[in-house]
Amino acid sequence: MAAAALLAGGAQAAPALRIGIADSDSAPIVVLAGDRLVGGLSKELGEELGRTLKAPVEFIVVSRKRVELAIDNGSIDIVCNTNPAWYVGASRVGWTREFYPQIERVMSLKPHPRTIASIDELAGQRIGVIGGYHYNTVEPLWQGQRATRVNQPRLPLLMRALQTGMVDVVINSELEMSAWARANPAQAANLRLHPLVVSSMPTRCAVSPASRYSESRLDQAIGEMEQNGSIRRILDRYEWNNR
Repeated sequence: MAAAALLAGGAQAAPALRIGIADSDSAPIVVLAGDRLVGGLSKELGEELGRTLKAPVEFIVVSRKRVELAIDNGSIDIVCNTNPAWYVGASRVGWTREFYPQIERVMSLKPHPRTIASIDELAGQRIGVIGGYHYNTVEPLWQGQRATRVNQPRLPLLMRALQTGMVDVVINSELEMSAWARANPAQAANLRLHPLVVSSMPTRCAVSPASRYSESRLDQAIGEMEQNGSIRRILDRYEWNNR
C-alpha cells in the first residue's frame, strides 16, 4: 500500500507548455476571438508540439509590445512565428531549430504603375508594414528618407490603408496575405502580388530562460514532427499555392 502511494505520488503530470501568441499576428497564423486563440497555423502546430512532448498546451495571447517581456520574465515558455533577426533581445533567450519558413512579399492595387522586382523599386513609395517589426532589407530606404514607413498594428488595417490610398504598397507574409485574400475575394480581385521577395526567413521559437521545456527537448520534438510529416501536412492547408 505504501509502495503504491509512493508510485502514485512520483507520477507527476507534465507541466503545460505555455505558448505566447502575439496579438499582431493575423490569419492564418492566428485566429483570435477577443483575447482567445481559436484557430490558425500557430494553434495547430502548437497543439501538435504538445502532443509530441506529451504535454498539455496553454496559449497565452500577448500584446506585440510585451512579447519579449513575457519571454524574459518567464510568464510564457516559448513564442514561435519569430526569428532572432526580428527580435530585439535575441541574445537574452534561447532559440529552437527552424519550424517553418515565412516569406514576405509586396502587394499593391492592380493599377500600380510599376512591377516591383527589387528593393530599389520601392523608392518613393509609402510602404505599409506592421508596427514593431523589423524589415532589414527595407530599412536603408527609410533611413535615407527614400521611402516612407507607415505602421499599422495588424494586417486587416494594412489592407484597408492600401484600399483607401493611404499607402502605395504593403509588405507582409504570403501566408497572411493569402488568408486575407480568401476571406475578402471581392477586394482581393483588385490586388497585385509583386515578384519581389522582401525576405524568406525560417521561423523559430524563442525560448524563455525560465521555460519548463529546454531548447534540446523542443528541438527533439520539432525534429520528430518533421520526420513524421506532421509539419508538412499542417502547412499544406495554409500555403499560398493552395488558395
